[in-house]
Amino acid sequence: MPESSPSELASSPPPAPRDRRFCVACDHDLQVSAGASGDLVGEAGRCPECGLDFDVANPRTWRRGRRSGFERRFGACGPIFGGFALIPVLLLSFANSAPAVYFGWAMLAVLLLSAYTLAWLVRFATRIGSRWRLGGPGPIAAREWWWLVGPTVIALGLAMVSTPVPVRVGFALAQRDLERIREEFGAGTLAPPATAGWYEIGKGTRSFLIIESQVFSDGRERMAIVNVIDESELSADPDLAARVRAAVEDPSALVRPGSMLSKGQRVVESIRFAIEDSGFLDAGFWGWIEDGPAELRGFDMSWRRVSGHWYAMRETW
Repeated sequence: MPESSPSELASSPPPAPRDRRFCVACDHDLQVSAGASGDLVGEAGRCPECGLDFDVANPRTWRRGRRSGFERRFGACGPIFGGFALIPVLLLSFANSAPAVYFGWAMLAVLLLSAYTLAWLVRFATRIGSRWRLGGPGPIAAREWWWLVGPTVIALGLAMVSTPVPVRVGFALAQRDLERIREEFGAGTLAPPATAGWYEIGKGTRSFLIIESQVFSDGRERMAIVNVIDESELSADPDLAARVRAAVEDPSALVRPGSMLSKGQRVVESIRFAIEDSGFLDAGFWGWIEDGPAELRGFDMSWRRVSGHWYAMRETW
């Protein structure tokens, strides 16, 4: 295209309002020249207000109109808004770090996640509207990749809390204290509540679990709890206590007067420590079994090994 003479530029009409260009960052009017045909011409330039580079030939570097105040307030996304998603995700991870969820913290995390999601959708929809009405960069432009941070953090957080990772992290931080608490319980010197990591540990309970192997139709094998004898029962019946403790070492010993263990059943001794404030319609415990399977289920309780002899234990009411 031949260059326009100064007289042609002076006599050319100003660009129509819909053809004006504005900065994508601060909405300042970008001063560009117009040729005889009224088309905008020029090379790359710099916004006189904020100094952001723009290129007339690249429509992703400018807007066709100014944004409204609402669009400026809700249509942008930066590191603070993107990073805010970490707060509910961390709260949700903490809530799921107990064998039975910390219900109050979980509800707070859900409320914050809902509020953040609503705010993100408002911002995103407003940005889409700006793109459709004004032109310029789309919702995910080079300078707006922060749009992806919030959803990515939330997706990764939800994926993580659906796994045993939060419980294992919490246990790893509390294991040394739990070993000390177990020793104090065995010596009769435990004075709950005690602290293990960020867990408040309540009463400890010793019980004997009668377990057996169950095979399902698809070939899966699972160890099931068929009976539980609490230490309180043993205190009330010395004969039963002797028989049960003998059965731990000798499965052929009588478990209850007049009865014997069925074939494939055995008795294991367990200790469980209540975790204060965890659970809603259930309760969470850290459990200890010296020689137990990886997983136990039965009645209203479940045991899942976390590390060594320690288990994440949940009891449903």
